[in-house]
Amino acid sequence: MINLDHNATTKPTPGVVRAVERALVELWHNPSSVHRGGQAAR
Repeated sequence: MINLDHNATTKPTPGVVRAVERALVELWHNPSSVHRGGQAAR
């Protein structure tokens, strides 16, 4: 059997990990909000 599900078997690159980490830590606000945090998340 050959598994062609690349998303389930591929390690993310360090740049992707950093981008996701930043989004989870800094950009968690609702982008539809009018306050500063929401604007930054856009």
